[in-house]
Amino acid sequence: MSGHDKLARISAIVDGKDWRAANRPPLTYRGRVAGAYFYDGAFDWSQQTARQGARQGDVLAAIREPDNPYDRHAIALWTFDAQVGHVPANVACDLAPLMDAGHPLWVQVWREAITDEPSNIEIVYFGPAIDEWRDRQ
Repeated sequence: MSGHDKLARISAIVDGKDWRAANRPPLTYRGRVAGAYFYDGAFDWSQQTARQGARQGDVLAAIREPDNPYDRHAIALWTFDAQVGHVPANVACDLAPLMDAGHPLWVQVWREAITDEPSNIEIVYFGPAIDEWRDRQ
C-alpha cells in the first residue's frame, strides 16, 4: 500500500467522522460486509479478535473499485491500514453510481466480527450517497 493510498483512506475516514458528527442522520440502512472472512482488517486470526478498525462504532472508508474484475460496482471497505471487505453486490449496484456522481459514502461498524462468525460484521451506511439513495426510493 502506498503512502498516498493510506493518506487518502485516513482523510476519508476523518471526513466521515466529521460528516456524521455534523449531520447525525438516523440509522437508515443496515447490512453486512461481504467477504470479510478473506481480509485482514476484519479479524485477527492470530489473536482471535477484531483489529484495525473493525470494532463497534468505528467509521470505515468506502472506496470505489470500478476496475474490480469481479464486479464493476464494487465498493471496498477500509480501516486506515487494512481492507475489511466489500459492500454486498446487491447494495453496491445502487450506491456505486451515486458515489461515481460525487456523493460520498461511509459505513460505521454496528457489530464487529466474533470468533464464531468472522464474516458477519454488521454495518450502518451513512453520508450523502445514502441520503440521495433514500430520496430516490
